[in-house]
Amino acid sequence: PNPIIRDPQVFLENNQVVLQGQIVTDLMTSSGTLTATVAVDQNGTPKVNIVSAQFGSFPIPTALLDAVSQMVDQAINDNINQTSGSNLKIEAISIADHLMTIVLKNK
Repeated sequence: PNPIIRDPQVFLENNQVVLQGQIVTDLMTSSGTLTATVAVDQNGTPKVNIVSAQFGSFPIPTALLDAVSQMVDQAINDNINQTSGSNLKIEAISIADHLMTIVLKNK
């Protein structure tokens, strides 16, 4: 059974992305919060680091956060490669004043 997020809200604050919503499973519904940072490595590859997550009052273990961060990285990079044909390189990603700015450059 896959959980569904209802009423999702995304906040861009303190150089972080904060996702909040109601997580609905077959067994229960509870509030959830996920906090992540986003950066770019020297090759122009975006890297997502999920720094914390909670399901209700229960924190999600670090090992699971790391695994999900890797899956998100892969999904983002697959999408970038499919849509840009790898002609674009991400130079920077920043979060400030409730905005995310992504700087791209042609390779």
